Amino acid sequence: MAEASVVKACDLEVAAAISAAGEAVTATSSTTTSIGPEHHAWCCGKLRDCDQSLVVSGLGCKQTTMSLLVWLLERESVADRAWGPVRALAHNPQVAAVGLTALYMVFCLLWLVWRPFALVLGEGGAWLACAYGLRRASACVARFATFPGSFRNVRLDVEREYGRRLSQRLEVAARALECWWIDLHPRARMEIDRETFARHVEEARVARSQLLEPLRDAMAMLAPPASLFSSSSSSSSSSGAADEKKNKKGAAEATAVDADVVVSLEEGDAGSPDWRELSAEAIDAFAAVKAAIDNVIVASSGVESVTALLLSCPAAHFARTRCEALDANVARAAYDLATACRELARCSALVLPQHRAAAAAAQAAAAASSSSPEASPRGSPLADAAAAIVGVARAPCPKPLDSAFGLALLRAELARSYGATQFWVTSGRTRVDCCVIPPHFSRAATPGAQPVPTVLLCAPNAVLYESFGMAPRDGAGWVATYARLGLQVVVWNLRGYGRTPGLPSPAENGADGVAVVRYLRQKRGVPKLLVHGESIGGMVATHVAHHFTRRRPQTAIDALVADRTFSNLHVEAQYLTGVRAAATALPLATCWRAEDANSLGKFVQSSCPKLIASDACDHMIPDQASLKAGVAIFSELGDAAPRRRDLSGDLAVSDALGVAPTPAFRADLLPSSDAWRLTDAAIAHFAACARHVAARARAYRRDDDPPAGPKSDPDVSSDVRLPFFPGTPRTPRRRQRRRAAQQHRRPPDSDDSDDDRASAIAPARSLSIDSIDSSWCLETLAWQILENVDGGCGQALGRALAADLGAVRAWVCSYVTWPNGAPNKLVDGVPDSLDNNNTDDDGDRSWESADASDDDPENPPFVDRPPPLSVHDASVALDKLLAHDDQRKNLPTPQPLVESLTFVVHFLRAIAARAHAREEKNNRLDVGSLLVLTCGHNAPYSPRERDAYLGWLQVNFLDRAATPPTS
Repeated sequence: MAEASVVKACDLEVAAAISAAGEAVTATSSTTTSIGPEHHAWCCGKLRDCDQSLVVSGLGCKQTTMSLLVWLLERESVADRAWGPVRALAHNPQVAAVGLTALYMVFCLLWLVWRPFALVLGEGGAWLACAYGLRRASACVARFATFPGSFRNVRLDVEREYGRRLSQRLEVAARALECWWIDLHPRARMEIDRETFARHVEEARVARSQLLEPLRDAMAMLAPPASLFSSSSSSSSSSGAADEKKNKKGAAEATAVDADVVVSLEEGDAGSPDWRELSAEAIDAFAAVKAAIDNVIVASSGVESVTALLLSCPAAHFARTRCEALDANVARAAYDLATACRELARCSALVLPQHRAAAAAAQAAAAASSSSPEASPRGSPLADAAAAIVGVARAPCPKPLDSAFGLALLRAELARSYGATQFWVTSGRTRVDCCVIPPHFSRAATPGAQPVPTVLLCAPNAVLYESFGMAPRDGAGWVATYARLGLQVVVWNLRGYGRTPGLPSPAENGADGVAVVRYLRQKRGVPKLLVHGESIGGMVATHVAHHFTRRRPQTAIDALVADRTFSNLHVEAQYLTGVRAAATALPLATCWRAEDANSLGKFVQSSCPKLIASDACDHMIPDQASLKAGVAIFSELGDAAPRRRDLSGDLAVSDALGVAPTPAFRADLLPSSDAWRLTDAAIAHFAACARHVAARARAYRRDDDPPAGPKSDPDVSSDVRLPFFPGTPRTPRRRQRRRAAQQHRRPPDSDDSDDDRASAIAPARSLSIDSIDSSWCLETLAWQILENVDGGCGQALGRALAADLGAVRAWVCSYVTWPNGAPNKLVDGVPDSLDNNNTDDDGDRSWESADASDDDPENPPFVDRPPPLSVHDASVALDKLLAHDDQRKNLPTPQPLVESLTFVVHFLRAIAARAHAREEKNNRLDVGSLLVLTCGHNAPYSPRERDAYLGWLQVNFLDRAATPPTS
């Protein structure tokens, strides 16, 4: 009777749990709130309670059924494992229905386009035309992803950004000069001290010398005669529309005649705007801004004498001297400066082309609303839809900006501010637009490149060399840094970028780079040459270095810097798109040869001093696709064409089920002699075993109230599938607890199970295995050690395991190739912390809490953020942990877990010995030096990283003798 009552009660609870599970699933799929997951967790708890009740009553059959229900509720569904957009559609059926309807409409439109081709060319010809169009579209997409700077949209974005910054510069200058004239006006301000006046004068002079005067000189390079603008503006204000068009045509013709005359040989072919394509408003805006700048500079010169008098007097007599000096002439000069400042502030909006477009649209809307008051300010839905379609259709070929403040002015300002000179280099049938920046920004007597040590800078994929003019000369950019070091810098635009004609491709860009190097070495006599390539520019830099190493002409490269670049385009396409087939589709769509896009082989075969700079947490180039990973994998595994890798076969099945590999310990993959080398099978088995430890640790952490006594049956717990979510190995709940602990820190003996476990092992530098009592589980302690192992590549082992097998291969091979403390490793990178948002003032990722102190016993360091561990220290700690686990009899550990952890310990010990052996042989000529970065993609180096790089540059380039000519 008692057994029947237990079964009935359990059946009722099971029915309630299943009903609630259905409600939870419905709530999860129909809303974005957290109600569904909370119900889901409650159902799992109820089913576990029923499971325990059935175990006590001895009903094995129903207990097995209950375990299956718990397994079904805890496991991830197919939708949860799908790609991000697909997962979002699966959880939002309404959005999915709308998306499918829109997709059906797209197919209908495609059928309308395809049908005429089928009628004219036949069905086969229509399919061929569609295949050709699809290939061309794919090639366009691939080119946009690889070389976005070759599209007009990017150029327009650069011009808009330059206009925005130029407007801010004019506003800042107007405010600084306004404070100057206010201090000099007799009635504007009566109480002022000498220190404040001196500060205002210094700010005004800096704004005039660094903001206005370079811009005035740059505009003078491009502007036609001033009489042209005055006649155009006067006639446009007095004549009608016909006279305005006539004057505009005359201005364009005069500009076409005089444009080449105003450009001197010092700046080269700086170019000028196409005045014939600009409207009269754009030409008048250019003239108005130039006139306003000239007036401000002239007006500020009129108050220099009285300013010098006031600055020379003592501070005690400043007020009296000021009252005596501010006479009518000074007031008139101050008034002139005030008028010029107001005009400059009004002209700051004229450099923005969208400002004029917005003003015209506002006037049109005002006219429409005044003519028909009942009309809606918005257009009809059909008109809005038509405007949207037209905008999308014109996106590939946007209309040029109606503004004279574009690339031509930016190029002229680069020439004036940096002392740069433009020149052309012929490469085949194409002329490459180049620019040279002299050492210390001092232009030589003869224009062009000089026979001095030079840096050829290959810019990233969306950067035009004109953009370097927007950076200050004292900034952290590469052009300014090299010029301040006394090096000559040469920058150039790839094909399709700026004024360089053609379409970019790996082969054509490499050929252009070779042509530039030949020009510098053979025609300009450059004695020493460093090639620095960043991002996509690294592919060009490695091609140039490999070309001169292989053919050995009379020119050579003295040093090579591959800065945050990839090993080859195919693996980068795989990780960038998330599609494995992208590596195969890329050459089919673009016809780019694999050897042209292979930076790995060219870098390894280059014989000059070379450096790899890489950030393991680069958001654009993942660590698996970086050149650093490619070189390390090639050096250790011999894989010359790395691709995206995942676990396969039995290892993938065991990882999906959350169980240990079978067998977990494989002695055949571990070293048996000194000639042992790394293999893909050993790395894959190591990754599977380590991920199993992580999965078991996550399962233990997910229990909010872990049992204090012996654990449950190991066979049952090991059969339950424990998902290993991508991303950080710790759950968001634990991250929130760590952040809360940083604000309200508790002592280590606080009553919190998870935080207590973390606090007990967190001071990993002084980890004492003997202090661990029998209530701790092996997997939690082991994973706390494993996830913080530092491979010296700027990434912790836990984050590499959370990605894929390719990340683990890169982590292992990078550690063996460039171990910590290696002479050719410039900076031992701190591994990425478990929270990317925690950075220090210099941009380096910090592992310590902000308020943690070594001297505070109640706030021990590394409690919330454990420190990185070396591979050797981690293997020793795990070995002690296994030995301590063998002595525990009351808390047994599943044998598969012990075998997995044993293999992990032996593997870590093996790669540590392998790295030590390679370091003793010092066989590193083929891999070059490594600089581990933490600054991100295309961001300036931190001071520590910049100092390390400058040290390498001093030894390997500046202090080295020039490369002798070879026959």
